Amino acid sequence: MDTSTLLSHFELSKHGDTHEREYWRHLSSRFPTYELLWRQFVVPLTYRVVPAVSIRDRVWIRLRADVKPMDERIAMAHYSVFYFTGRAFHRLREHEEDSLKYPEDIFFLLVSAQENLKRFLKDVNELAKDQDRAFLTNEFNRFPKGVAPFEEIEAYRNAILHNAVLGRASDVTKTFLPRWTPGSDQSALNRAEKSWRKAEQLGSDDLIETRVLFDQLFEQLFLKLEEYWQKALSIFSTGAPASKFAGMIDIAAWNLPAMELLGSTTAPVAPSGMYFPPKK
Repeated sequence: MDTSTLLSHFELSKHGDTHEREYWRHLSSRFPTYELLWRQFVVPLTYRVVPAVSIRDRVWIRLRADVKPMDERIAMAHYSVFYFTGRAFHRLREHEEDSLKYPEDIFFLLVSAQENLKRFLKDVNELAKDQDRAFLTNEFNRFPKGVAPFEEIEAYRNAILHNAVLGRASDVTKTFLPRWTPGSDQSALNRAEKSWRKAEQLGSDDLIETRVLFDQLFEQLFLKLEEYWQKALSIFSTGAPASKFAGMIDIAAWNLPAMELLGSTTAPVAPSGMYFPPKK
């Protein structure tokens, strides 16, 4: 599927670790429209809606052979945003001490989510234009410039990836990074990214605790993802896409209550991108 996949990915059964499962429930509560769009858009692309295919069949979760490339790309990007965001969120919560001390791991995962978000926005924008409708056109054209928190995430990721190990401050229990300032190429992050000596010269106002930084970034991230997914959901719920997808589904044969249960964020179901290799 796809909302519950992270539970499956980390091998959590319904009897799995309660503490760890709470992270995924929390993630789901912060990004609930992901699941709504999954039901509206991804489910009709899979064999779940083919009455002749049993839920016990391994292909039940797979994308159907006649799915168009753009629809497949949207489904893949849709899931990948959730996957990488969830991986970052899980790593921060489950390995908090290491993540706050070594924040580069979180930024790499968040940028992977962001790259897939760009693909998602691009293709949904194309689909909307086919109906003479606008979908975040102005924001998409400049993304991630001026779009919080993505421009900041990219700035930290670039500073970390394209330079030597970034200078950072520590007071035994906390780690601090140079602050990034929007619209400035002379932010503390810009000044410190190529010089440890310049990093040492930064004052307390030039630094931000990694815990505070990640709290801010995730708060902004979930709000923005919800905004994008709600707008995308409106595209798939009205007009041509809604008619197209409704035509794919044999409503009489589709057990909707069971589907909602199977599509919950707490049931460990494999993703539509998971397949089984041929037996030798």
